[in-house]
Amino acid sequence: MSRIRLLIVLGVFGVLSIKAQSPTTDSTALDSLYLEDQFYLATQIGVITAQSAPVINQNLSYGFRAGFIKDIPLNSKRTFGVGWGIGVFTNALYTNLVASQSTNDMIAYTTDDLAFKRSKIGSFGLEVPFELRFRNSTPSSYRFWRFYPGILLRYSPYSFSKVVRASEQERFMNGDLNSFMVSGGLSLGFNTFNLSLYYDLNGIFKEGTVLNAEPLKGKRIEIGLVFYIL
Repeated sequence: MSRIRLLIVLGVFGVLSIKAQSPTTDSTALDSLYLEDQFYLATQIGVITAQSAPVINQNLSYGFRAGFIKDIPLNSKRTFGVGWGIGVFTNALYTNLVASQSTNDMIAYTTDDLAFKRSKIGSFGLEVPFELRFRNSTPSSYRFWRFYPGILLRYSPYSFSKVVRASEQERFMNGDLNSFMVSGGLSLGFNTFNLSLYYDLNGIFKEGTVLNAEPLKGKRIEIGLVFYIL
């Protein structure tokens, strides 16, 4: 997805979410048993960490998430609860780590290749978010502060590496990347716009993946915005 398309999508969902979360002023429509069932759309930038030199971040790494979360209040005021849901995600991580695939499908890694323009590892698939939900919402307004710590369970049926050079590009399915990832983090904010922060709890690469005879142990930090739409 191009950056122009990203801006268009964020603009549309921002307008929809603002309209959807405008305060309710009609007292006859108050619902003391309200639920915060929500669609969500998140966009973030990512960086690789927990990896020793010489792997460094390059270009703008990005990610997108979208899905639905079911709200389950746990107190009478409905200011505390849990949420779980299902969604989709995609992410791309740009570094100086260049992967190449041989004719026998073996994959090698180097950081000494100076001829490449961009080197990307990416994935897409399904995610299952679990959240503890703290908020000061009321039956009369959808404008409230929220603090949602939780975890993301992700499964990617297709992860890949892509290297772009001046005269060619190479892309292939990368079996060295973990297909099941667990990330911990939180969403924090007020009304429409909320900060999202997640950190991988397991490594991007499978055990046995090496660079210069040393294990590759990279993890991803994702920082961005999440929009909740009632």
